[in-house]
Amino acid sequence: MYQTIPNQIKQDFINELYKKSLYEIETENYYVQFCRECISELLIIEIDGIFLEKNEYNEFFDIFGSVIENEFFNEIYIRRIGENFISLTKFDAKKKIVNQLSEKNCTYLFIYIISYYSINKLTNWKFINVKLLENLWERHISLQNNATEIIEQMRKSNIGHKFTKEMYFKLVEYINSNVSDELYNKVNNEKIFDVFYIWIIKTCVTNQNSLVLPWIKNLEIDVQIEIFNKLFEHDELMENENVYNWIESMRYESFSNLYPIPKNLTITLRTLFLTNICIKSILKYVHEKGCLYQSAFGAYLLVKMYETPCENQDEVKEIVKGAFINSNQEIDDYVKMIKQECYACRSKLNYVPKEKMKEYF
Repeated sequence: MYQTIPNQIKQDFINELYKKSLYEIETENYYVQFCRECISELLIIEIDGIFLEKNEYNEFFDIFGSVIENEFFNEIYIRRIGENFISLTKFDAKKKIVNQLSEKNCTYLFIYIISYYSINKLTNWKFINVKLLENLWERHISLQNNATEIIEQMRKSNIGHKFTKEMYFKLVEYINSNVSDELYNKVNNEKIFDVFYIWIIKTCVTNQNSLVLPWIKNLEIDVQIEIFNKLFEHDELMENENVYNWIESMRYESFSNLYPIPKNLTITLRTLFLTNICIKSILKYVHEKGCLYQSAFGAYLLVKMYETPCENQDEVKEIVKGAFINSNQEIDDYVKMIKQECYACRSKLNYVPKEKMKEYF
């Protein structure tokens, strides 16, 4: 019934419940408790409606504006927003929500999102909404001076039972540190926060205007691989110039000369494009382990046909043909698939190689 009534009546109804919920009495009062539970449930319903784009934030604020100023209801309000940020990662929150939040709540949500995925290691951060993180960071307050309040908010969240004061200050240390190989090596070795997520935050949000490339030659290979193993799952990050510049540097400064292929590198066509692994490394892998990843190797070697040494041409041709046959695709579709992967990694593939690839079969 609540959902069908006009907003003005909703506002009057909520205000009346709110007044009753504030009664101070010494003995337990079930009516006061009932009013609080009603407001809490309706608050959650309305917030969810904003994220599902059924409600407008300005209408929500007209109804609940005075309610969410109360500490008890504000905790419910901001907690629910955080949970929606996790479940609806592509939501464009700046105009509708972030600009309406207090700076303290923006800071809390920034910490909460990073901590959530680092703590829940089995939960994959499928879409990293860099724009949301940027918007929250733009309105953050001092992480050091407001530590007590933010830590308390974190303890009341759905990851509060796993979050500690020590974790908070460690995250603040990482955020405030300059970009360096020592920082990422340290994050990876300490295993408190996911090094990939800290790298994303530093590269795309908090230190995006810093020069991020000179230190990469001293970055431990395990850290490089950890970043690439997760980066290939995120098309949205390929659009970020800092990420792209880092990939380009790594391709030519590190992985193109790496021999053999590292054991812990996840082998897909995309990771091969991202890392620019040399042909020599692929052939060594095939000699030692057979064609376990023939589909990825074959498609990659097809793009790299001009770089194949003469003495390896026949061997490479067999791998390429085997991959194409196993794909069960038409030539045009197969080449189109490779082209799409190239573009996703922002690798260059011009008209001549595409036509030569078709001729190859």
